[in-house]
Amino acid sequence: KAAIQGNVDAAVDYGFLSFKGDGLEKDEKVGAKWLLFAANKGNVVAQNRVARLYHKGRGVERDFIEAAKWNILARARGLTNTELDELTTALSEGERREAKRRAKLWEKQYGPPLKPTLPQ
Repeated sequence: KAAIQGNVDAAVDYGFLSFKGDGLEKDEKVGAKWLLFAANKGNVVAQNRVARLYHKGRGVERDFIEAAKWNILARARGLTNTELDELTTALSEGERREAKRRAKLWEKQYGPPLKPTLPQ
């Protein structure tokens, strides 16, 4: 209910629960939707998870440039991921440039991020 009302932390939790099928029906597309909602609200944990989803093609269509975009955004907020960093580095120069362009567009559209929320 809190996720539906726009609570970002609840959206992250609901996204994780949907992926696991923990207490509700397992649905990776629904989980991805909620994590993307939270990522677009500036939640750094969700941004990192969305990058992983695009990297693996889980709940979303596989897209390495989009994965790199979300990794750039999460990294800028202090959450790093070696596997995603390696993916970004392995992209062509043009693909990296496109990922950076998309990250800048996100910043313009969604404004300053929320305070990073790192796992405890």
